[in-house]
This record gives sequence, structure tokens and C-alpha cells, in this order.
Amino acid sequence: MNHNREDDEISSPASSLLGGFTATRPFIRRPSRRLVVLLLAGLAATTLLAFGLIIFVAMPHAPVRDVSEGISSEAFAQGQSFCQSISVSKFETKPKIRSRNPRFDIVSSETTPRPKDVLLRNAVLIDGDGSVQPNVDIFLSSGVIVEAGKDLSPSGQFEEIDLEGRYVTPGSWWPGLNGDADVNEMTNPVTSSVRALDGYDTQDPAISASNSGGITSSLVIPGSGNVVGGEGYVFKHRAPLSNSAEEMLINYGMDAKDGKQWRWIKMACGENPKGLYGFSSYPATRMGFGAILRQTFHDAKKLKLGQEDWCTRAGSVESAHGKNAHRYVHERLPEDPSLEIIVGLLRGDVLLQNHCYTPKDMEVMIRASHEFGFKITTFHHAQGAWQLKERLAKENISVAMFASFWGYKAEAYHASVYAGKRLAEAGVEVAYKSDAPAVTQQNLIYEAQRAHHWGLPAHLAIQSVTKVPAERLGQGFRIGRILPGYDADVVVWDRHPLELGAHPLRVYVDGHTTFSLPFSLPKHTQPPATVGEMTAVSTADVSGGVCKQDDFSAKVTYSKVAIVGIGRLIADKANDLVDAELVIKDGVVECFGRRGGCNTQMATVYDLNGGWVVPGAVVGGSYLGLEELLQEPSTVDMPVGFDPRKGGSRASDGLNFDSKMMTTVFSAGVTQSFSIPRPVSAVIGQSALISTGAEDQSNGILLDIGALHLGVGNDFKGAGITSSVAGQMDLFRSLFLEQVPKYSSRPDDSDSPFLRVLRGDIPVVVSVHNSDHILKVLVLKKQLDRSISKNIAESGATVVLAPPRCSPVSWEVRKCLRPGQGTATAVDILKSANVTVAVSSFGFLNSEAFRDTFWEAGWARSDALSDISEREAIGWVTWEAAKALGGERAMDIGTGRIAIGKRASVVGFNGSPLAFGAVPQFIVDGAGKVVCWPQQP
Repeated sequence: MNHNREDDEISSPASSLLGGFTATRPFIRRPSRRLVVLLLAGLAATTLLAFGLIIFVAMPHAPVRDVSEGISSEAFAQGQSFCQSISVSKFETKPKIRSRNPRFDIVSSETTPRPKDVLLRNAVLIDGDGSVQPNVDIFLSSGVIVEAGKDLSPSGQFEEIDLEGRYVTPGSWWPGLNGDADVNEMTNPVTSSVRALDGYDTQDPAISASNSGGITSSLVIPGSGNVVGGEGYVFKHRAPLSNSAEEMLINYGMDAKDGKQWRWIKMACGENPKGLYGFSSYPATRMGFGAILRQTFHDAKKLKLGQEDWCTRAGSVESAHGKNAHRYVHERLPEDPSLEIIVGLLRGDVLLQNHCYTPKDMEVMIRASHEFGFKITTFHHAQGAWQLKERLAKENISVAMFASFWGYKAEAYHASVYAGKRLAEAGVEVAYKSDAPAVTQQNLIYEAQRAHHWGLPAHLAIQSVTKVPAERLGQGFRIGRILPGYDADVVVWDRHPLELGAHPLRVYVDGHTTFSLPFSLPKHTQPPATVGEMTAVSTADVSGGVCKQDDFSAKVTYSKVAIVGIGRLIADKANDLVDAELVIKDGVVECFGRRGGCNTQMATVYDLNGGWVVPGAVVGGSYLGLEELLQEPSTVDMPVGFDPRKGGSRASDGLNFDSKMMTTVFSAGVTQSFSIPRPVSAVIGQSALISTGAEDQSNGILLDIGALHLGVGNDFKGAGITSSVAGQMDLFRSLFLEQVPKYSSRPDDSDSPFLRVLRGDIPVVVSVHNSDHILKVLVLKKQLDRSISKNIAESGATVVLAPPRCSPVSWEVRKCLRPGQGTATAVDILKSANVTVAVSSFGFLNSEAFRDTFWEAGWARSDALSDISEREAIGWVTWEAAKALGGERAMDIGTGRIAIGKRASVVGFNGSPLAFGAVPQFIVDGAGKVVCWPQQP
């Protein structure tokens, strides 16, 4: 068959039948099977697409974002600004010497808005590094230290002050406290977004009080109860007229040339965050604490990396698209306020202050720091840090702690007074801190003084409250030294700052005078002199006799002991001897007098080599023997309920002599205690006179009932009638008056202690602060005097100041007289009114403070404006305390005095017990035993 592609003509049989007629039609090619399949598939796809479009249109959906739509230019710029801030340091780490302090222009006083330049001449400069330089002039101008050197001759007008050889130091630092009443945000274990600035009160009287103690700056930081607490701030102790908290910030007015503006955060570990949220809350264990800590840092690290990734992408886009770069970035910079400061810590812009007591808890934090790459600056409280000293030195972590405050909970049980010395020897930097109200901020220098007494070298003790805290808070380039360009924060002292009772005479902050007293020395002290190294070593002759060289804290039994070579022997109010000797036989005083006046034959001799002998100190209101660790219930014997008509519980029924706390105070020369139950109501209970050095009750209880103890005020409000002061007084009135008819009856062992008080058998000791409440107690006393034939007033009333250097920690004691203010003290006022005074320490959380009893007497004597002899001050804590707390019965057995034929309770010191540097060489406390060179546990 012929095929013509152009005409497509074909011949068919029909054509011939039609007589040669020829028909033509186009040629149609039959499609292949493959083509059919493709056509059908395309049709199906088209149908499905159409159907899908119908559904897509019918359903709600977001519009397709155009590439030109990104974040706003403002959001992009803010993000880029943040990226710039974390990539380039805006501040000099070592700024140039400044000629002006940006804080100088903050007005503190209407009368002197711009203080004059000041030239301090003839100072003995103790710089923040501990170096001592005599005959130094210091010039202050525009809020900075311009120069310190000899024979300065500055130009211009200035005030010139001749210090006549007084001591000058940099201002002291208070490295960490919880601001105002806002201590912990106790709603969550992680509260990193809270800020101390929001709770700071510029009118808090503690600011000026601490400034009068030489403190010029402090770190205020919340969160001792949180795994992650909050952000802290460093404040200068100079209140502005504006009352603005921001104007008190150390970084106020700073710019790049003034140095880096550090930030601070606090975390806590151990019992506080573990226990403060309850067993049903998280964390309830140290394991839970560690989990929360790691999760928090995991989240912070994730945020940090997300921010850095954003910054990298944003930088690339900006390079490619310039001012239109924001259109190509579709997510804002990732942020989280709850993690922001922790991310700053990971970047090294925040300094971590860690509340942590024990080595095991410190190691948890150190492991986390290695895992997540952050730095721990300082462990605070850290009473067990000395047990981890090598590790801390390796990690370059400093310690901020107390000199001797311990024992209030298990974490603080293994503290040591030698911790500062041991840490320093291992290369760990030590700072000392306060923790009001237990350790008051005004007396921060007292922490450095005690640390020095217990072996920390003098230059390191000075550093511990100046240079070390300044450097550890990132301010070492401007605070903590007397150097050109540093802030003019300067303290002029009335004596060497490491001497007991030292107080500032003048304090400067930013070149402004913030505290000032007349430049006059206390009447009973010598002009300032270098203390040098105070050593706690024996001065006694140890070649033979009672105590051998290595008999530290050994109890040696002898029938007869002769103490010779006594430089001064203060026996009681009437006997104060020099060059004396003392003989004790079978635990009883046989003789005392001047050298050669006693029979020393057949006696074992102890040569004190010029030291002092005094009665053992007597303390009252302590919980010794009844309480070891307040926060550990198993170590506390506290009454729960009792009949007030029976005078409360008897302390003697619950005594335990196996006590580290008792050993602590005994080793300091406190040999007897009137121990009382911890108050739970206005009728506190009945004290027992005990020997703190006894091994058990057989020879430890000297008086089963020492006194009846009552309390008036907020601290003693209990259930029922005692819930108010009026109710407390009404109860006392009823309890005493109902015993009046029995006054003339025959004494009986079952007599009420209130009746025994009326008869004069035992004294009543009333704990009370408020002056109006004191007057009401005296009115009740007069009413009782008229109701009985014997006038109690004949014996006189004694006021026990516990402690004499008070701190207004509550409403009732807000008017107490602070020390170091240049005004009459409580001792002065009472003495001028012929009131008998006794002195005692006061254990805010426990009884450890009674270790400092002799020092409290020395400090009270030093603070007083009136002339007070050393004998009188010794009497405050011995015979006067014994008589006030136990009456004649206590005196009759020799308590608080050295009396022939009476029980011996004496302490030999290598110097005056009223000053630092003197420690007990021996203690004799009845039973014929001599404790040689008692050591602090």
C-alpha cells in the first residue's frame, strides 16, 4: 500500500464499484498504549490538583510571608547592640589613675554640698595590703586619693588636719548581707531575676551605724535560702539627700574610663535550700539541689548558645544586606529574664557569691563550675572551708566567713577559730563578714581582731576587711587601698584597728565626711602604739611543775598546787595584788597573798612568769548543757508545756555535760554558768549553776536552783495570758501575791519558787529591754515590798547588760546605746546613778558567744567615758555576775571570786584577759584538777 503523507489518500474496493469514482480522508494513526496511559495519568493529576486547591481555599490558613517581611529594624538594632556588648569589652579592666570620682557630685548635705579638699597629716598608714608606713600625709580631692606620701605640699585651698600619729586605713568592706527585711524570695528555689536594689532602704539606720564602725561599702545580696538567689549590688555608705538608692550604687555615674561595671549573684547550697521548702517540695535532698542547679545552668547555656548563634547569623545577614538586613531575619534575639544574669555568669561578667558551709557542698558547686564553665568567686559563711583549703587554693576561690561564730546548726559544728590562719597558710584569701543580728555589721573590725588573736597575721587581718573583699568583688582597682586615683574612702582610728575596742574617729566616703568624733583619746588608754604579732602561746615556766610542755588541755590531778610568779592577782572587789601567789589544796583555796606569804611546801609548783590570775568568769542566761545546736532538735532540751505556778521547768533536770559548746567556753576561762531553759513564755524557768568544765552531773551541778527567770516583752509572748505584755505583768502579779500569805510559814522543799523569791532564798532575774517595761517591773517590786515584812530592796538591784555593746535588732531595743558614738554608754549612765552593773555576752542563736565574756568586759570598759579600773571590769563578769544571778548562795560557795576556804575556780592568763593576745595558761575549777593550756576545740 502506497502512503502519501501529504494527501493521505487511499483506495478502497468501493471505489471500483462506483465506476472509478475515487474518495479521499485524512490518515488517523492509532495511539500507542503508553500514550494512553500518560494521558490518563495527567488527567488524574489535574483532577487531584483541582480538588486540593478547592480544599486549601476552603480551609483557614496563614498568609504566605513575603521574603521582604522580617523583624522590625528596632528589634534588629537592639539585638545587634546586645551582640556588640558581649563581643567587645566596653570597660577598661585596669583604668588609668583618675583625677575625679564620678560619685563626688552626689549631694549628701545641704550645708556642704561640695566638701573641701582635705590633707591628713602625720598619719600612721596601714594600707589595704597590710603594710605599715609612719609619718604619711594623705591628700583627698574631688572624691579621690590624689597622693599619699611624706611632707606633701598640695596647691589650692584645702582643710589640713594633723592626726598626730593616729592610724589610718582604707574604708572597710562588708562582703555580703541580705538587704533590709527582704532576705530570700522563698517562693521558688530559683529566683535569679530578683534584685536587691528593689528592696533596699536608703533610710535604714544600719547604714549609718555600720559606717560609724568604719564600713564604707557593702555588697547587699539576697538568696541564702535559694539554689539560685538573686542579683546583688554594692552600695556606698553615704546616703544622698535625694534618698535615691541608685545614687548609693558604687557604679553610679561610671563610664568606660572608670573600669568594668561588674554584677553580682548569690547562690546557696546545703541545708538552707534543701530544708526551707519542706519535704514535699523540691529540693528536699542534696541530690535534688544538684539536679536543680544543673538544669538551671543547662537552660542558661542553651540560651547563651542560642544568642550567640543569632548574633552570628545576624552579622552575616547585615554584611550581605546592609540596612535591609532586618527583613531577612525572622526571629528576635532569644531572651529570658529568669536566666539573663546566669548567662552573664557563664560569660564572665557576673561574680558568683556562694552561701556554702561544708566541704561536700562546696565540691558540688565546684563540679558544676567545671561542667558548665563558670567561676566561683567566694564561698560565704564557709565555716568548714578550712577542711578543703588545698582545693580552694587550687581553684582560686576565696572565703568570706566569721572569726568564731559557730554551732547554731550541724553545718557550722566543725568551725574552728583557727580557720583563718589555716586557710591563709594554704594560700586561700580570707575575708571576714557579719551576719546581723547574730554578728552585727558595725563591729566588722571585731571579726578581724579575733582572727588575728587566733593566729591570722596582722597584715592579712587588715586585708580581710579591705583589700581582699574589694578585689573579690571586682573593685580592687578603685577600693581597698590608699593609692592615687582610688576612691577617697578613708578611716581614721582612735587606736590600732586590731586592738580591742578600736573605733573610728573620722570616716570619709567619696571624699565626704560621713562620721566624725573629736580627736581625743579615751582616758584609760595610752596613745596608739603598734600591736605587732599577737601570739597565743604560753609564757609560763614549763621546765617542771604542774603542766608539761605538751600538756595541752590535759587535766592533771594534784592534792596541792602552788601558783607562783603571779604578776597580778584580782581575787574580789577588795583584793587586787601584784607579785602574788596562790595555793589550792584539794580543790579549795588555802591561801593567796604577796610573794612568800603562803606555805608552798609539799605543793606542786606552777610558775606563771608574770601572768594574771582572776576568778573564772560567770555567765547567765545561757543554754549551756541544755542546747548544743539550736537547729538540730535532737541536741536541744526545750520545754513545751508547763504550769507557770511551778516556776517553769528546772534546767538541772535536763543537763548534759558531754558538750563541745561547754568545752569551748570553759577553755576561754568561763568556768561557771547559770543555765536556763530556752524561753517559750514569760515564765522562763529555774536556772542551775553548773561547772562548765565538769564531766558529768555528779560534780557539775553546783546549785540545783540558781534563780527564777522571768521575761517581759515580745520575746516572751506565749499562749493565753502571756500573749501581751499586760498579760505577762498580770500573771507575775498574781503568782507573787498569792504566795504572800505563805511568807511566814515554815520553808519546805515543795515551796513555790515565787515564794522562795519573796523570802529572799533565791533571786529573780527578769529579762527585759524596754524602759517602760523596766519601770513597770520596778513598780511591781515596790508593791511586793509593801506586802511582806522583808524589804527586797535592801539587797539592791543589779543590771546585767547582755551584751553591753548592744545592737537595735528589734523594736524593743531600738533605743539602745550603740558603742563608738562618742557619747555616754549604758555603763556610764548606770554607774552615775549608783546602779550595780554586771556584764554578760549574749548568744543570739546559741551559747558560743559566751566564749568572749572577758572581751565583752574589756570592750565595755574601753567604750565608757568614765574612768573604770581593770578590777571593776573583771568584777562585772565574775563576782557581780555571780551575786546578780545566784545571790548570796552562789557567793558562799566561791562563785565569781577567790576566797580562802571556798571552792577554787580560777584562771591564769599570760596577760590581761581584757585584751587580745592573752589566753588561759591553766584553769582550776574545783575537784583538785588543773587543766593545762586549754585549747579551743
